[in-house]
Amino acid sequence: MKELLGGTGIDPARLAQEAAVLAERSDISEELDRLRSHLQQFGKLLDGAGELGKKLDFLLQEMHREANTMLSKTPGVESEALAITGLALEIKAEIEKTAGAGTKHRMSMGTEIAPWC
Repeated sequence: MKELLGGTGIDPARLAQEAAVLAERSDISEELDRLRSHLQQFGKLLDGAGELGKKLDFLLQEMHREANTMLSKTPGVESEALAITGLALEIKAEIEKTAGAGTKHRMSMGTEIAPWC
């Protein structure tokens, strides 16, 4: 570290500030909370009646967005980061399967298909 700094000292306050920023940028708790909320809404829609296609498509898009954000917030090769990356990739794969199944169903029904599917 000293070699990289070229003999200049490290300001402890600045180091603490940078560590706090890094910790905040890598916190995925908000994304997990939103993903849980989207999953609950998704389940309620499936249990209900009425037109579901556009609402389910929207929720799938939102879940996909949360998974992408989790992936972007967890760089690195540490075991925890790799585990989170693996889980986020699994989430994305399941969302894509669900969206694909919905697309096939809507195509057979002659209804609108979301452009991202």
